[in-house]
Amino acid sequence: EHLRGLFGYGQNVNCVDVAHIMALLGKILGCDIKVGLLVNPLPGQAAEGFKLNTIWPMGSGQKDEKQVFTFHEVAYIGDAFDGSARVFDPCLAFGDDAPTEFVWGWRLDYYISRIAVDPTTCQPCKELKDWAIQVL
Repeated sequence: EHLRGLFGYGQNVNCVDVAHIMALLGKILGCDIKVGLLVNPLPGQAAEGFKLNTIWPMGSGQKDEKQVFTFHEVAYIGDAFDGSARVFDPCLAFGDDAPTEFVWGWRLDYYISRIAVDPTTCQPCKELKDWAIQVL
């Protein structure tokens, strides 16, 4: 957001920033990497977002067991942002006592099963497919 002259979140970064940075660096290195958007697709429930399983948010040093995302952006490689796409998400990690499982090349369907309490509430946004990378 700062690159576009917007205020953004100041010194903090979020999934939007990180996904775009990953995609930009990948493009510079010659990778066909894109940004995908995860949302709650259920009618009337989009604003509620999706409840997360226990995660280790980037930079926090402690696990978060009660988080809800309204949306989440990730970088991915694949022909389409579907179950077989390979996800790269440095915003979070998984693990019981420490962040030991990092999201680096996970299949999207597996990633969704790990991140969301109810996977039906966390799905690729079909209407805005690949929209984010177009702003780069």
